Amino acid sequence: MKPKILHYDVETSLMAVYTFGLFNQDISIDNIIDDWFIICAAWQWDDERKVHGVSVLDDMARFHVNNKDDYHVIATLYDVLKEADILVAHNGDAFDIKKFNARAVLHGFKPLPPIKTVDTLKVARRNFKFTSNKLDYITRYLGCGAKMSNPSGLWRRATEGCEKAIKHMAKYNKVDVKELKSIYHKLRPYITNHPNYNLYTKGETPVCPKCGSKHLVKEGTKKTQTRTYQQYSCKGCGGWSSSTISTDVRVTVK
Repeated sequence: MKPKILHYDVETSLMAVYTFGLFNQDISIDNIIDDWFIICAAWQWDDERKVHGVSVLDDMARFHVNNKDDYHVIATLYDVLKEADILVAHNGDAFDIKKFNARAVLHGFKPLPPIKTVDTLKVARRNFKFTSNKLDYITRYLGCGAKMSNPSGLWRRATEGCEKAIKHMAKYNKVDVKELKSIYHKLRPYITNHPNYNLYTKGETPVCPKCGSKHLVKEGTKKTQTRTYQQYSCKGCGGWSSSTISTDVRVTVK
């Protein structure tokens, strides 16, 4: 048994507002003409090759009444997210899940159950000094592909309900998720706080806490202020881990 890991991404619309200028504007909420909504979402399970997606076009009855009605997108994504043990997204903690929650509560959905997350943007910032921490740059840098190009004005046309633009954005969304999964696997050995695979094995043979591989090799010991622990390297992902049980026989006073 292993955790159900879900890679996902949402694409939100533009907002329509009244403004006096283009720079350094403090826009009043009274000047909001149309608020944002979620145009589409895409996701991929870690153990599957297929990338799934949903957009406002998938409920044409709603779309023809109001192209900004994202109820179907939220309902579909809600059912997917709640099945996951771990959610992976780039800037997901600060953007994707909060944007989803903002629309979910509007549509009357109850909160999702607590789900562990891995935010690849946080991983990049914490462990590396990339020239840019944008998903597009990291995927190019690590040889994991590149973002799909977007024609000028795509977001505006999609926001206004152009079906061709929305379909293009849905494809763009799926490419992002495919690349997200690739960089997650590249960065995973460096994630020190990755949700532990051993919590899902039900007492089976200990596995790498990051990737679930059983190919662990003893590599010396790790010492804290008061204890010594066996250290392991993973021949699967290359990550490091240590035993949760001290190898010390006697008690050391701090």
